Amino acid sequence: MVGSLDSYPLGFLEPVRGSSRAVVRKAQYTMRDSHKLLLASGMIKGKLWNQRNHLLLLAKNRKKLGVYSLLRELAQEIDSERVKLDTPKSREEILAFEARAARFYWNGLSSVIPTSFGFERRIGRGATDPFNVSLNFGYQGYLFRACWK
Repeated sequence: MVGSLDSYPLGFLEPVRGSSRAVVRKAQYTMRDSHKLLLASGMIKGKLWNQRNHLLLLAKNRKKLGVYSLLRELAQEIDSERVKLDTPKSREEILAFEARAARFYWNGLSSVIPTSFGFERRIGRGATDPFNVSLNFGYQGYLFRACWK
């Protein structure tokens, strides 16, 4: 793996022969566009299903705190976006559905995170509130490296 000075992955070098990753990569490049869309939409549908279920779990445990209805409503909105992924027309459409669902998810999460964390919405680079900084650190420091293994 080749990385930048701040540990951000830049690339990965591996032999073309004798590597199952190379075979998989070649199969990905030669896959028909229709199959690529179905594969991508399937992965995003799984992500949205998990986000929906997470909000429903949060709602279940917060019936008395006044956010129950909001969390269930946002979970339903995510489910509506997920159903639209059954017949994706383009990569851009898939990304748009994912982005809309992400707004619903982070809105729901912001309703249950204590205000002392300063979390209002999801911010990537340049975040200053402790919650986003922690997420970014986790993504950068752990998740990227785990995905490259």
